[in-house]
Amino acid sequence: MSRLSKFMATPKVVEIKGESFKVYPLKSKDMIEFSGDPNKLSKEDQFKMTVKMVKKSLRDEPDVTDEEIANLDADILLILQDAILEASGLTEQNDALARIRKIKEQNTGK
Repeated sequence: MSRLSKFMATPKVVEIKGESFKVYPLKSKDMIEFSGDPNKLSKEDQFKMTVKMVKKSLRDEPDVTDEEIANLDADILLILQDAILEASGLTEQNDALARIRKIKEQNTGK
């Protein structure tokens, strides 16, 4: 591997109600799917994008379905989203995180 390999993000383990999940960072090639202006997407499409992001990040959970993710309690989904963003290196100083948090606020009122 090249010297770039030392910059690759590593998975983050997140514990949710006594269960541990390994949350993998989004890769650059994945970000293409999640970039763009979220305000141009319908609420339904924004949510579908969130479900897709969670599913990509839970690589060690191959049996997880879109329906399961869509039916999670909102607080659990937000915990997973935050863990994905953190694992992906999207910090508070990053504009991408601000855009994603804006979507969450619009959808949850928080």
